[in-house]
Amino acid sequence: MMSRYRWTLLKQSQQWLVTRSDGEQTASLETTAVPHNQDPAACSEALASSLLSAGYDGSGVLVVIDSLDCLAVSAAVDESVMSGGRNAVIYELEQYLPFPSEEFTVDYLEHSKSLFAVVVKTAEFQSLLESLENKGVFVQSLVPSALIVAQFLWEHVQESRSENGEADHALLWRDNGRLECVLLDQKGPLAWHALATEMNALCQMLEAHAWRADRTVVVHAFDTDLMSSHDLREHSRIAFRAMDRPIVAPVDADAHGFARVAAVRAADEILSGKSKPWIDLRRGSLGSGDFCRPVRRSLRFAMSGVIALMIAVSAVFWMRSQQYVAMAKDFQSRQAEAFHMVLPNQKVQTGFRGRMESEYKRLSGLKGEEGEMPHRVSSLISLYRLLHSMPSELRFRFLEMRFEQDHVSLEGQVRAHSDADTIAVALREGGFRVESPSTQILSEQGVAVRMTAQWSDRP
Repeated sequence: MMSRYRWTLLKQSQQWLVTRSDGEQTASLETTAVPHNQDPAACSEALASSLLSAGYDGSGVLVVIDSLDCLAVSAAVDESVMSGGRNAVIYELEQYLPFPSEEFTVDYLEHSKSLFAVVVKTAEFQSLLESLENKGVFVQSLVPSALIVAQFLWEHVQESRSENGEADHALLWRDNGRLECVLLDQKGPLAWHALATEMNALCQMLEAHAWRADRTVVVHAFDTDLMSSHDLREHSRIAFRAMDRPIVAPVDADAHGFARVAAVRAADEILSGKSKPWIDLRRGSLGSGDFCRPVRRSLRFAMSGVIALMIAVSAVFWMRSQQYVAMAKDFQSRQAEAFHMVLPNQKVQTGFRGRMESEYKRLSGLKGEEGEMPHRVSSLISLYRLLHSMPSELRFRFLEMRFEQDHVSLEGQVRAHSDADTIAVALREGGFRVESPSTQILSEQGVAVRMTAQWSDRP
């Protein structure tokens, strides 16, 4: 279930602002000032207490840090370095920084032949984030204030971006007595400048970029007095656009600060999942020690469902096993009753089934199976059937007739070989199955014949 509120810890020059928003009106913010010129443990204790007193429910918190805590690097980098992964990029960036790679945490955006990176010193925020996490505060992301403000404003200059699609763009506003300027192309930030309110230095940097890239730079200024404080005609490759502030209405920007309101609005969109921050420094040494924290609630629901399913399946198996046990007892009782009926004077044994099978075989051997009793046929009946089937117009002589049940063996004499076949055909017509007769010519006269016939039960 998504939390009703969205929480932001906004670090400014002299204080931390603990902000709670319902995502509808920035005017509904509740803020608590916490001085940050104290040790991280005390600062995290104060921040956690402020969150809990405002009704913090354990959902994700966005920590927004001040521009003065960050270093921005825009550098041309070979494709081989980018393809080497994050570690290769970090070591490449080390040459642009005043401290070794072990001491900083970086996140970056890749462009075709360059990258834009933001760096913070790890030691300045590591203890604070760990202390907040130990107190039950889930820090979802660590982002620079100026970049999420620029990300929010970037979506509100869509019309002007469409009119100047081939140009690079710059977002310009005031914050805490300095100028914040983020230079972008269609893929994202190219450079980030935080300067004193000196338009001349900023314009010179933008002019230099325009000449290098051979493109016009369109500056979207969110303070109209910035445009009147400098002679813009000196810079031919820079086009200034004065932007109104519909995003902060109806909040009084002078009372709350334009950048602060925009940062909180941007934090609302990030925490609600509508957007993803360009730069997120909650990684590496500043990353969370609990990687499952963002999905812990979902995992708990999933595990509860799995446990409930396992309990239900176990209950079904147990019920089925009880049914099988009852069926087995019923069959055993029936077998015991059958044993008493067959062997009434004997005690029921454990393996009484084998005993009953052996007793059945013994009784079957004494009595005999019905299928084992042969069906006897009288020899007189077989003789009658044989003589009745003999051809009457043929002369023949049988010297031997053997009768075995419904089988008959004949040995005799006929005048010719064809006479033996005639007798076989007549027997077949009389209901016998006759094999081909065996014939042999006699030395004196005639033919000796042998044949076998079996009475058929056909109607």
